[in-house]
Amino acid sequence: MEFIHNKYLQWYNRIIANAQKRLIGDDVYTESHHIIPRSLGGNNAKSNIVDLLAREHFVCHLLLTKFTVGDQKRKMDHAAFMLTVSSKNQQRYKITSRQYQILRENYSAAKRGVPTGPRPESVGANISKAKKGKPLTDEHKKALTGIKKGRPWSDARRKAGRQVMTPFGVFDSFSEAERQLKLGANVIAYRVKTQSDKYYIIK
Repeated sequence: MEFIHNKYLQWYNRIIANAQKRLIGDDVYTESHHIIPRSLGGNNAKSNIVDLLAREHFVCHLLLTKFTVGDQKRKMDHAAFMLTVSSKNQQRYKITSRQYQILRENYSAAKRGVPTGPRPESVGANISKAKKGKPLTDEHKKALTGIKKGRPWSDARRKAGRQVMTPFGVFDSFSEAERQLKLGANVIAYRVKTQSDKYYIIK
């Protein structure tokens, strides 16, 4: 790994060091953070994981974009933007419109030129293993049902069965999602395969 030894790396290390030695009550919301991100070669060892407050987690991912270069920076730009995506199970740190714009532009740039072809079989096997035995909760099923409540389904739509759920809403097709979200061709299909917890087909 190639890190730039600058003030941002020093700030990052300071946040991690402080978090490792403090005690936090069970009633305080925290998020697990890989000190060396897995996409940069880190592992799931306890020594590589630290519990951070939601704000700290977001700040650390912003800092990671400041002392990485090349393909590593591309991955960190992607990870930083994904931390702005809301989730029922995770509290996301509030950011300004200016911060969002910068993150969105970096995220878009990071996605350009990224191959969207078939992934290695090992990747698919790992995702399948992680998802095995984890059915949707009743709350999740109810949420999916309510998304389209009051909107009649045509026979064509029922047969097509290609509606896709994304963190940004439901779209009638992959191409519609890519057009509305200003993404390249086949990006949604790729995310359905690689990020099945956030992007999936509604049948």
